[in-house]
Amino acid sequence: MSDDRDRADEIASFDLRVARELTKKARSLRDTGEIERSIAVSSEIAERFGDASAPELRDLVSLALAARAQLLGMTGREAEAIVLSDALVARLRDEDDPRQLLLLANSLAGQGSALVEQERHEEAIAIFDALIERFGDSEEPALRREVAFALSNKATALARLGREDEALSVHEDRVERFAEESLSLFGETADRLAGATEPQDRVELLAALHGEAIMLRELGRQDEALPVLNELIARFEGEEDAVIREAVSIARQARQELIDDA
Repeated sequence: MSDDRDRADEIASFDLRVARELTKKARSLRDTGEIERSIAVSSEIAERFGDASAPELRDLVSLALAARAQLLGMTGREAEAIVLSDALVARLRDEDDPRQLLLLANSLAGQGSALVEQERHEEAIAIFDALIERFGDSEEPALRREVAFALSNKATALARLGREDEALSVHEDRVERFAEESLSLFGETADRLAGATEPQDRVELLAALHGEAIMLRELGRQDEALPVLNELIARFEGEEDAVIREAVSIARQARQELIDDA
């Protein structure tokens, strides 16, 4: 009996080492831009260890599923990302471990964002509402940021449906409850992507700078908003992408308003 237990422990230890190495490999591939290979390695982790009961292995499987869903969304495969996020949310729904709860919040946020990209705004709003209801009273900073993110994206979805009054109400709620968390998130994102060259990363950087400038203006911190707008314009002026050009134009107008009001 002892031999069987020892053998089981050896297998569990070996599986954990393999899963850790595959997780490192998936991250390394992602960091070097080999997205498809990273997706494949994340899939391998989920397939090999998806039924594991050991807590750390379950964590690694959940991380692999979340990473794969995010990469699928980044590469324009939102439908696949949504299906995978559904599976991950179902897997994590009854968890109470803090790490798993953060993964659940991340997954709901990603799923909602993918639905917005597909213009499935009503479904996206339902997902954001589920995240807000589950974590809205949390004191954990990382979860509070996810709630702030959900409120922001919910406001965007409502605006795209023409429900401007509701969008404004949600936006005001976010500013009132999560201004500092939002600013921190925007700043961290901008710092992390400061040297970004990949198109998707540059769009995320643009959104972070834009969001930071808007939030600072709404808080009446005009002196802080101006350098953020200057940075956005300097970084993205001359880009050919229509969305980026529009964002730069909006930033120029906002900067001029700040200068005129000074």
